[in-house]
Amino acid sequence: MASYMDALGRLRRDGFYPASIIDGGAHVGQWAKSVTRLFPGIPVLLLDPLLSVRAELEALATSAGWRFMPVGLGLQPQEHVHFNAHGPQSSLLGNFEGAEWGTAESISVTSLNRLVRELELPAPRLLKLDIQGGELAALQGAVQVLADTPVIQTEVSYIEFQRGTPLVHEIVEFLCGRGYYIYDIVDMDRRADGSLRQSDMIFVHRRAGFVQHRWEPDRSVPWS
Repeated sequence: MASYMDALGRLRRDGFYPASIIDGGAHVGQWAKSVTRLFPGIPVLLLDPLLSVRAELEALATSAGWRFMPVGLGLQPQEHVHFNAHGPQSSLLGNFEGAEWGTAESISVTSLNRLVRELELPAPRLLKLDIQGGELAALQGAVQVLADTPVIQTEVSYIEFQRGTPLVHEIVEFLCGRGYYIYDIVDMDRRADGSLRQSDMIFVHRRAGFVQHRWEPDRSVPWS
């Protein structure tokens, strides 16, 4: 099974090198630590509102010279938002019935449009979103910065395991409607019966030039 490191490594070999990296839903920072081995020296913005990981992310940001903000992501800034805290599964969304679950926390939510503008994050950017059903709202709050963000890695869901979870086709429709291609599907998570539950998708903006949508001229037939 392909991993995000495989996909991002191919993009680097094809010439992609971000000027900044945004890790939405950083948890303990494992993704950021992995990706900066591919892109050393690039500033990272770690974002996660979960109280239990705050000290670890603060320490990581200090040691690596990165930034950390304990906020959630959404369509627009909000204060005192209910957050269902439950480790890496923590979410703004309720359970399948829409009810609260986990441990209640009150968090601040902001938009990527606002963050990028206020922090003056340089372009081009690599954006990762793993926020348990909040990905579509976060992308809707980033429309002003997407054109300068040629590569996006986002978690997508194939089943509505929480009420209001945007499904994969909604993420694809939103991003492809704004000039992105699907580059790869990685890190698949399956249910006990083998059906897909979640995966990550890598999207690349068509203006970046990293996706070839014409057949290789040396191929005699299109399926060879």
